[in-house]
Amino acid sequence: MGCTSGLKKCLTVAFLWPMLFVAQNKSLVSLEIEADAYCRKGQWDMASEAYEHLIKNDPNTARYHYKLGGVIGKKAQAANVFKAIGLVDEAKASLSRALELRPNYLEVFWAQTELYTQLPGILGGGKSAALKYAQKIERLEPAIGALAQSKIYQYFEDTDKTTLANRKALQTPTTWCTGSDCNHANAVHFAYGKAAFQSEMEQEKGVIFLKRYCNDYSAVDQEKLEEAYFLIAQLSFQIKDFEQAKTYINLALSKQPKWKEALVLRQQIESL
Repeated sequence: MGCTSGLKKCLTVAFLWPMLFVAQNKSLVSLEIEADAYCRKGQWDMASEAYEHLIKNDPNTARYHYKLGGVIGKKAQAANVFKAIGLVDEAKASLSRALELRPNYLEVFWAQTELYTQLPGILGGGKSAALKYAQKIERLEPAIGALAQSKIYQYFEDTDKTTLANRKALQTPTTWCTGSDCNHANAVHFAYGKAAFQSEMEQEKGVIFLKRYCNDYSAVDQEKLEEAYFLIAQLSFQIKDFEQAKTYINLALSKQPKWKEALVLRQQIESL
Protein backbone atom coordinates (compact mmCIF):
# COMPACT_ATOMS: atom_id res chain seq x y z
CA MET A 1 0.00 0.00 0.00
CA GLY A 2 1.37 3.43 -0.92
CA CYS A 3 1.51 6.26 1.58
CA THR A 4 -0.52 8.49 -0.77
CA SER A 5 -3.67 6.44 -0.06
CA GLY A 6 -3.06 5.78 3.61
CA LEU A 7 -0.58 8.31 4.88
CA LYS A 8 -1.67 8.13 8.50
CA LYS A 9 -1.46 4.32 8.61
CA CYS A 10 1.96 4.26 6.92
CA LEU A 11 3.36 6.84 9.30
CA THR A 12 2.01 4.89 12.27
CA VAL A 13 3.67 1.65 11.07
CA ALA A 14 6.90 3.48 10.32
CA PHE A 15 6.89 4.92 13.85
CA LEU A 16 6.01 1.67 15.63
CA TRP A 17 8.34 -0.71 13.74
CA PRO A 18 11.60 0.41 15.45
CA MET A 19 9.85 0.19 18.83
CA LEU A 20 8.63 -3.33 18.09
CA PHE A 21 12.14 -4.34 16.99
CA VAL A 22 13.66 -2.98 20.23
CA ALA A 23 10.95 -4.72 22.29
CA GLN A 24 11.72 -8.06 20.60
CA ASN A 25 15.44 -7.62 21.26
CA LYS A 26 14.75 -6.80 24.90
CA SER A 27 12.61 -9.89 25.19
CA LEU A 28 15.45 -12.07 23.77
CA VAL A 29 17.96 -10.46 26.12
CA SER A 30 15.67 -11.17 29.08
CA LEU A 31 15.19 -14.77 27.98
CA GLU A 32 18.93 -15.32 27.63
CA ILE A 33 19.47 -13.94 31.14
CA GLU A 34 16.80 -16.34 32.37
CA ALA A 35 18.39 -19.27 30.53
CA ASP A 36 21.81 -18.42 31.95
CA ALA A 37 20.28 -18.36 35.44
CA TYR A 38 18.91 -21.88 34.89
CA CYS A 39 22.43 -22.93 33.91
CA ARG A 40 23.95 -21.49 37.06
CA LYS A 41 21.46 -23.57 39.07
CA GLY A 42 22.03 -26.73 37.01
CA GLN A 43 18.43 -26.77 35.75
CA TRP A 44 19.41 -28.22 32.38
CA ASP A 45 15.94 -29.01 30.99
CA MET A 46 14.67 -25.47 31.65
CA ALA A 47 17.87 -24.00 30.24
CA SER A 48 17.74 -26.07 27.04
CA GLU A 49 14.11 -25.11 26.45
CA ALA A 50 14.99 -21.44 26.83
CA TYR A 51 17.97 -21.64 24.46
CA GLU A 52 15.88 -23.55 21.91
CA HIS A 53 13.31 -20.75 22.06
CA LEU A 54 16.06 -18.17 21.51
CA ILE A 55 17.33 -20.10 18.49
CA LYS A 56 13.81 -20.35 17.07
CA ASN A 57 13.51 -16.56 17.23
CA ASP A 58 17.08 -15.82 16.19
CA PRO A 59 18.72 -18.85 14.50
CA ASN A 60 21.82 -16.94 13.37
CA THR A 61 23.30 -16.06 16.76
CA ALA A 62 26.22 -18.43 17.36
CA ARG A 63 26.20 -17.80 21.11
CA TYR A 64 22.78 -19.44 21.52
CA HIS A 65 23.91 -22.60 19.71
CA TYR A 66 27.11 -22.73 21.79
CA LYS A 67 25.19 -22.44 25.06
CA LEU A 68 22.62 -25.01 23.98
CA GLY A 69 25.41 -27.43 23.05
CA GLY A 70 26.98 -27.00 26.48
CA VAL A 71 23.68 -27.64 28.26
CA ILE A 72 22.94 -30.75 26.21
CA GLY A 73 26.43 -32.00 27.01
CA LYS A 74 25.64 -31.60 30.71
CA LYS A 75 22.39 -33.53 30.26
CA ALA A 76 24.33 -36.31 28.53
CA GLN A 77 26.67 -36.66 31.50
CA ALA A 78 23.74 -37.46 33.79
CA ALA A 79 21.86 -39.74 31.33
CA ASN A 80 22.05 -43.49 30.87
CA VAL A 81 24.26 -44.81 28.07
CA PHE A 82 21.52 -45.19 25.45
CA LYS A 83 20.06 -41.73 26.01
CA ALA A 84 23.53 -40.19 26.23
CA ILE A 85 24.38 -41.31 22.70
CA GLY A 86 21.54 -39.25 21.22
CA LEU A 87 22.29 -36.27 23.46
CA VAL A 88 25.97 -36.29 22.51
CA ASP A 89 24.99 -36.14 18.83
CA GLU A 90 22.74 -33.16 19.59
CA ALA A 91 25.53 -31.42 21.51
CA LYS A 92 27.97 -31.97 18.65
CA ALA A 93 25.44 -30.59 16.15
CA SER A 94 24.80 -27.45 18.22
CA LEU A 95 28.50 -26.73 18.66
CA SER A 96 29.15 -27.34 14.95
CA ARG A 97 26.34 -24.93 14.04
CA ALA A 98 27.88 -22.29 16.31
CA LEU A 99 31.15 -22.66 14.41
CA GLU A 100 29.39 -22.37 11.05
CA LEU A 101 28.04 -19.01 12.18
CA ARG A 102 31.28 -17.91 13.88
CA PRO A 103 34.25 -19.91 12.57
CA ASN A 104 36.86 -18.85 15.15
CA TYR A 105 34.65 -19.18 18.22
CA LEU A 106 37.26 -19.97 20.85
CA GLU A 107 34.79 -20.94 23.58
CA VAL A 108 33.26 -23.56 21.27
CA PHE A 109 36.69 -25.09 20.62
CA TRP A 110 37.26 -25.28 24.38
CA ALA A 111 33.85 -26.95 24.88
CA GLN A 112 34.67 -29.45 22.14
CA THR A 113 38.03 -30.18 23.79
CA GLU A 114 36.30 -30.98 27.08
CA LEU A 115 33.57 -33.00 25.38
CA TYR A 116 35.92 -35.18 23.30
CA THR A 117 38.35 -35.68 26.20
CA GLN A 118 35.64 -37.33 28.29
CA LEU A 119 33.77 -39.14 25.52
CA PRO A 120 34.61 -42.85 25.12
CA GLY A 121 36.21 -43.87 21.84
CA ILE A 122 33.04 -45.59 20.68
CA LEU A 123 31.34 -42.16 20.62
CA GLY A 124 34.22 -40.46 18.81
CA GLY A 125 36.14 -39.30 21.87
CA GLY A 126 39.72 -39.85 22.97
CA LYS A 127 43.06 -38.09 23.24
CA SER A 128 43.70 -37.53 19.52
CA ALA A 129 40.17 -36.23 18.90
CA ALA A 130 40.41 -33.77 21.81
CA LEU A 131 43.90 -32.60 20.82
CA LYS A 132 42.59 -31.69 17.37
CA TYR A 133 40.41 -29.00 18.96
CA ALA A 134 43.13 -27.91 21.39
CA GLN A 135 45.38 -27.27 18.39
CA LYS A 136 42.68 -25.06 16.85
CA ILE A 137 42.64 -23.03 20.06
CA GLU A 138 46.43 -22.80 20.00
CA ARG A 139 46.33 -21.20 16.54
CA LEU A 140 44.05 -18.47 17.95
CA GLU A 141 45.51 -18.09 21.46
CA PRO A 142 48.72 -20.06 22.17
CA ALA A 143 48.45 -19.92 25.97
CA ILE A 144 44.84 -21.13 26.04
CA GLY A 145 45.69 -23.85 23.56
CA ALA A 146 48.51 -25.02 25.82
CA LEU A 147 46.13 -25.05 28.80
CA ALA A 148 43.67 -27.15 26.80
CA GLN A 149 46.46 -29.58 25.94
CA SER A 150 47.48 -29.71 29.60
CA LYS A 151 43.94 -30.73 30.61
CA ILE A 152 43.88 -33.46 27.98
CA TYR A 153 47.31 -34.87 28.90
CA GLN A 154 46.46 -34.79 32.59
CA TYR A 155 43.18 -36.63 31.96
CA PHE A 156 45.12 -39.34 30.14
CA GLU A 157 47.84 -39.36 32.85
CA ASP A 158 50.68 -38.19 30.59
CA THR A 159 52.68 -36.32 33.26
CA ASP A 160 55.63 -35.22 31.11
CA LYS A 161 53.48 -33.65 28.40
CA THR A 162 51.24 -32.04 31.04
CA THR A 163 54.32 -30.35 32.54
CA LEU A 164 55.53 -29.11 29.15
CA ALA A 165 52.09 -27.75 28.24
CA ASN A 166 51.81 -25.96 31.61
CA ARG A 167 55.18 -24.27 31.17
CA LYS A 168 54.30 -23.18 27.67
CA ALA A 169 51.02 -21.64 28.88
CA LEU A 170 52.65 -19.83 31.79
CA GLN A 171 55.52 -18.45 29.72
CA THR A 172 53.14 -16.93 27.16
CA PRO A 173 51.94 -13.34 27.86
CA THR A 174 48.33 -13.20 29.06
CA THR A 175 47.23 -10.55 26.58
CA TRP A 176 44.30 -12.86 25.82
CA CYS A 177 42.74 -11.99 29.16
CA THR A 178 42.66 -8.24 29.59
CA GLY A 179 39.67 -6.11 30.46
CA SER A 180 36.17 -7.36 31.13
CA ASP A 181 35.42 -8.88 27.71
CA CYS A 182 37.58 -12.02 27.70
CA ASN A 183 36.71 -14.34 24.83
CA HIS A 184 37.13 -17.67 26.59
CA ALA A 185 35.32 -20.06 28.90
CA ASN A 186 35.52 -19.58 32.66
CA ALA A 187 37.22 -22.99 32.87
CA VAL A 188 40.34 -21.38 31.37
CA HIS A 189 40.79 -19.37 34.58
CA PHE A 190 40.80 -22.55 36.66
CA ALA A 191 43.17 -24.29 34.24
CA TYR A 192 45.65 -21.39 34.48
CA GLY A 193 45.56 -21.46 38.29
CA LYS A 194 46.12 -25.20 38.34
CA ALA A 195 49.05 -24.90 35.92
CA ALA A 196 50.58 -22.17 38.11
CA PHE A 197 50.36 -24.40 41.18
CA GLN A 198 51.71 -27.52 39.48
CA SER A 199 54.63 -25.64 37.91
CA GLU A 200 55.29 -23.25 40.83
CA MET A 201 55.32 -20.39 38.32
CA GLU A 202 53.22 -17.23 38.00
CA GLN A 203 51.48 -18.03 41.31
CA GLU A 204 50.19 -14.50 41.92
CA LYS A 205 48.64 -14.41 38.48
CA GLY A 206 47.22 -17.87 39.14
CA VAL A 207 45.46 -16.53 42.24
CA ILE A 208 43.97 -13.67 40.22
CA PHE A 209 42.63 -16.06 37.59
CA LEU A 210 41.18 -18.42 40.20
CA LYS A 211 39.39 -15.53 41.90
CA ARG A 212 37.87 -14.70 38.51
CA TYR A 213 36.78 -18.31 38.23
CA CYS A 214 35.05 -18.09 41.61
CA ASN A 215 33.41 -14.79 40.71
CA ASP A 216 32.04 -16.16 37.38
CA TYR A 217 31.30 -19.66 38.65
CA SER A 218 28.12 -21.43 37.55
CA ALA A 219 26.82 -25.00 37.33
CA VAL A 220 28.23 -25.19 33.78
CA ASP A 221 31.76 -25.24 35.24
CA GLN A 222 33.17 -28.70 35.91
CA GLU A 223 35.48 -27.92 38.83
CA LYS A 224 33.67 -27.15 42.09
CA LEU A 225 34.11 -23.91 44.00
CA GLU A 226 35.86 -25.67 46.89
CA GLU A 227 38.48 -26.95 44.45
CA ALA A 228 39.19 -23.38 43.35
CA TYR A 229 39.36 -22.23 46.98
CA PHE A 230 41.79 -25.05 47.76
CA LEU A 231 43.99 -24.13 44.81
CA ILE A 232 44.07 -20.47 45.90
CA ALA A 233 45.10 -21.62 49.38
CA GLN A 234 47.86 -23.81 47.92
CA LEU A 235 49.17 -21.03 45.68
CA SER A 236 49.05 -18.56 48.57
CA PHE A 237 51.02 -21.02 50.71
CA GLN A 238 53.64 -21.32 47.95
CA ILE A 239 54.17 -17.55 47.88
CA LYS A 240 54.02 -17.32 51.70
CA ASP A 241 50.82 -15.27 51.84
CA PHE A 242 49.61 -17.21 54.85
CA GLU A 243 46.67 -14.96 55.72
CA GLN A 244 45.17 -15.44 52.27
CA ALA A 245 45.96 -19.16 52.44
CA LYS A 246 44.11 -19.40 55.77
CA THR A 247 41.08 -17.54 54.40
CA TYR A 248 40.71 -19.78 51.37
CA ILE A 249 41.45 -23.09 53.08
CA ASN A 250 38.65 -22.28 55.50
CA LEU A 251 36.34 -21.50 52.58
CA ALA A 252 37.21 -24.87 51.04
CA LEU A 253 36.56 -26.69 54.31
CA SER A 254 33.27 -24.86 54.83
CA LYS A 255 32.03 -26.78 51.78
CA GLN A 256 33.84 -30.06 52.49
CA PRO A 257 34.61 -30.25 56.23
CA LYS A 258 36.18 -33.73 56.06
CA TRP A 259 38.49 -33.08 53.09
CA LYS A 260 41.73 -34.70 54.24
CA GLU A 261 44.14 -32.77 51.98
CA ALA A 262 42.56 -29.48 52.97
CA LEU A 263 42.72 -30.38 56.68
CA VAL A 264 46.43 -31.19 56.31
CA LEU A 265 47.10 -27.85 54.60
CA ARG A 266 45.18 -25.95 57.29
CA GLN A 267 47.28 -27.65 59.95
CA GLN A 268 50.45 -26.62 58.10
CA ILE A 269 49.24 -23.01 57.85
CA GLU A 270 48.21 -22.81 61.51
CA SER A 271 51.54 -24.25 62.66
CA LEU A 272 53.46 -21.26 61.24
